[in-house]
Amino acid sequence: MTKVRVQDATKELSTNAGKMLENVTRLRKQSQDVLNSLRKVSDGFVREEKERQEREAKEELRKQYEASAQFMTAYSSEHVPEVPTSETVAKAAVLFFISRLSQIVYNFLTDFKKNLSY
Repeated sequence: MTKVRVQDATKELSTNAGKMLENVTRLRKQSQDVLNSLRKVSDGFVREEKERQEREAKEELRKQYEASAQFMTAYSSEHVPEVPTSETVAKAAVLFFISRLSQIVYNFLTDFKKNLSY
């Protein structure tokens, strides 16, 4: 009789372990989907931020040119102030959004890990 109970308990444990593995696999896939969605959103934010910074840089440069137009006649074209490159602006935007995305992913994975421990 004890042998039958041990077999039943083993069978039940095996079944529960299989169900738990399926749940963990499903949760992993869902977390990967969420991470991919976050990456897409981040890419959109990076693009928008880059465009905004480029517009601001161009506007600032235009204002500088207008403000210094009266002095420009005294100088040659070699003394024109340098325009920040779009590459520099893009690098700053990418670094900002990578750090923000890292925070979001860290918080998500921390919450996910807490939910698994329950």
